[in-house]
Amino acid sequence: LGQVREEFGSTMTDEVTKKQLEQFLVGLTGKDGDTPAMPKSIVNFIITLTAFFNYTVDEGWRGENPTAKIRRPNLDEITTAVLSPSQVKQLLDEASKPDYVDVLPALLIQLFAGPRRSELPHITWESIRDSYLRLDTTKVRVKRPVELPKVLLEWLAPYRGKGRLFAPEGVEFNPKDTRSVEDAYTYRLAEIADAVKLTLPKNVLRHSAITYRVNSTGDIAATALWAGTSVEVIREHYLGAATKGDAETFYSLRPSPESNVMPMPSAS
Repeated sequence: LGQVREEFGSTMTDEVTKKQLEQFLVGLTGKDGDTPAMPKSIVNFIITLTAFFNYTVDEGWRGENPTAKIRRPNLDEITTAVLSPSQVKQLLDEASKPDYVDVLPALLIQLFAGPRRSELPHITWESIRDSYLRLDTTKVRVKRPVELPKVLLEWLAPYRGKGRLFAPEGVEFNPKDTRSVEDAYTYRLAEIADAVKLTLPKNVLRHSAITYRVNSTGDIAATALWAGTSVEVIREHYLGAATKGDAETFYSLRPSPESNVMPMPSAS
């Protein structure tokens, strides 16, 4: 139940809502902490949560069980949380505002190139050469080059050389302990999403990047190498999770010519 503790550890039991639990369940990951959880795992989580909240009701800590009306997935279902092109546009329109310049480049890279959250803090502008992103610190400890789509390079162009790439507001970067900066990034993403009334399940930016990549190219093996995962994971979780037309729309979401470019946070 580590994922439950991480998500709700600071929340009182009578404050947890059905909507929060549904969002949490959509973002559940497997044991690797990266790929979406299988339906059976989600059902098991719901059973455990139901028992826990029944206990809180029995003890008088809350009036009703928030899991009571949560739909249990069919065990044959395999679903991956992916942002639709219209949701991506909403997110980018908001994230492009001056208030979010501290996280926009990292958001763009995760959305269009799909690195894991844990890989983001180690990405610098020097990591990008020509049309490739070199990931030197990866989950599987294997360096990999990630080809960047043209739309991402267009988005990033105004920000190159204007400060540290990964710089969530108010947090000092420590390369030996990146958890605080990762949490600050997640908090800033939530602020952007809340402003446009979107929910961002865990890893949804990476899942969206991989989904649109494989359903644009149709190449499962190449996408697996690009994402740093297995062919089986791509086939089971991402292939068919979006249409080719959706992928074309996704890659057409270019920055507005009149977008204002604000100074990036200092690299110091």
